[in-house]
Amino acid sequence: MAIHVREQERPKVIVVNPAHGNEPYILGTAIAMAVRDRLAEKGIGHVRILVPLMYGERQLKILSEEQHEDPFAIYLDEGFGKMLREVVFENGDFAQHLSRLNSRFDAVSGLVSNRFAIDAPPIEARSLGTGSTVWIYPSDVIATIDTAARIPVPAPKRYFAFPTLTSEILAEAQEQPGCLGFSRVDMEKVRARMAEMEAGYSQVFIPEVNSLSFKYADDLSGQPTVIEGRSRVYTPATKAEVAPTSGNVDIPGIYAMFSGTKATREQNLALVSHLRESGIAVYMPEWETTVQGAIPISPSVLPYRNIMAIFGRSGWGTGWQAQNLAKPWLVTPYHAGDDPEICFNNMTIEALGIGKVLDPGRLDMQELKRLLRDLPAGVEAVNSRIREKFGTLDGIAYTAGHVAEDLATS
Repeated sequence: MAIHVREQERPKVIVVNPAHGNEPYILGTAIAMAVRDRLAEKGIGHVRILVPLMYGERQLKILSEEQHEDPFAIYLDEGFGKMLREVVFENGDFAQHLSRLNSRFDAVSGLVSNRFAIDAPPIEARSLGTGSTVWIYPSDVIATIDTAARIPVPAPKRYFAFPTLTSEILAEAQEQPGCLGFSRVDMEKVRARMAEMEAGYSQVFIPEVNSLSFKYADDLSGQPTVIEGRSRVYTPATKAEVAPTSGNVDIPGIYAMFSGTKATREQNLALVSHLRESGIAVYMPEWETTVQGAIPISPSVLPYRNIMAIFGRSGWGTGWQAQNLAKPWLVTPYHAGDDPEICFNNMTIEALGIGKVLDPGRLDMQELKRLLRDLPAGVEAVNSRIREKFGTLDGIAYTAGHVAEDLATS
């Protein structure tokens, strides 16, 4: 049974509004929690974080691991999650996603708007820390953290934080034939919807190294601060800065993060096989049990010296970790039908010299060993420029500081 609290005693609420996949809700929650901490430092305490429950127990497990030090401010909204699942990208079919988003956008937007209207009834939400339920009142919402959200949530303040605005990804995709294969009509309709939604953001935060940075590889400082009238704040990579560790694994190797489409997974398996045949150890998360010969171990080993590189599909959840650890990011080729962002991520990785696209069918082990030797210097060079500009590699803290300052003074 959910607990009612008198209005004058109720905490304020920040809503996380993510896109599909794990990293958007992980990132949104991390920023929201950091904003909560900054507000507490300013004397504004008692803030709850409301996150849509989109992926059931798997999401609960991941959030519990990510926020194990302080899970008690996080609450899961299953009803909101079900609404968003109506329009998420899944099954590796971005064309279907565009079509579905166009056909369902108005209906789902209406449901979400009604759920979070200022005079809407309270929402029953589940505590990540205790499992008990409480009532969350939409009138207590002070802000949203949108991580490439597809559907707007009504709130006094809305903030965007992700590698690139969705409208810009879709606009770029229409200019890049190699990243297409989708209906231009659907793509343009979604781009227009996203541009309208993005126009309402109070602030937009984009990492200095982002999906479209390949266009400015010679000088990242040349990236525009205003596009189509929308200003943005550039940030370090939106992961915490990882302190060096003295730990190690016994055999030098590569850590493989699997994700993405079925075809991408098959590419990953082929590459892992090549690496093992060449005497390079392959480490993988414990939950990956289908890869014969891979060494299951927690991703907590990523900072260890003998982890020479990080491998997988080029989603930024993995990429930001690789960047902040100054380790090469080895990625699979873009596969037709996948999110166009992945195509641009691959282009940025190679243009900035922070990693390499590896085709399992054309893998040259001597070339790979050269990359493992030479690429770290490229990542270090990028990180050095970012640290000089921002004073930190921690984009979570940097973004949260701006958001908290804006909320505290508004």
